[in-house]
Amino acid sequence: MRKLNLYLSIVVINLLLYLVLTFGLVNYEDAFDGSKGEFYSLSSMEITEIICFLSLILWYVINSILLCLVLFKLWRKKKHTPIAIKSSNEVKFIGM
Repeated sequence: MRKLNLYLSIVVINLLLYLVLTFGLVNYEDAFDGSKGEFYSLSSMEITEIICFLSLILWYVINSILLCLVLFKLWRKKKHTPIAIKSSNEVKFIGM
């Protein structure tokens, strides 16, 4: 139960951070001025918008790496888990 609470709190914190970073870019999208540069180019952003934008990209990279690590651990755990096969009177373990 403790691990479940830990995992749920990590997911909630992750979503809240995404929410904060994307809200930091809402003003940019609403008040975009095409004379400053192309849409989502760093030259058309103010410093706070640049910080939010780069932080969001960094957070995407961090989450991608963590997702790969979690999937690798699950794959490794499944690969090393024995599978029991019952045939008539005996039980055989395979998969290790």
